[in-house]
Amino acid sequence: ITSISFIGHSLGGLIQTYAVAYVQKHSPQFFDLIKPINFVTLATPFLGLSNENPLYVKFALDFGL
Repeated sequence: ITSISFIGHSLGGLIQTYAVAYVQKHSPQFFDLIKPINFVTLATPFLGLSNENPLYVKFALDFGL
């Protein structure tokens, strides 16, 4: 194996993000040996649930900040 791609949907996107960070921290040479090509997440709640955010966060997100 010389290259790797990641794709995750919803919670899978969060899990793969954690997994990539874990591998990078515990085995830094991994991505020197195996080249990452794509990192794709679909419908992943990186900012959490919108109804759980305070009002000022909702306001900022509406303006794309």
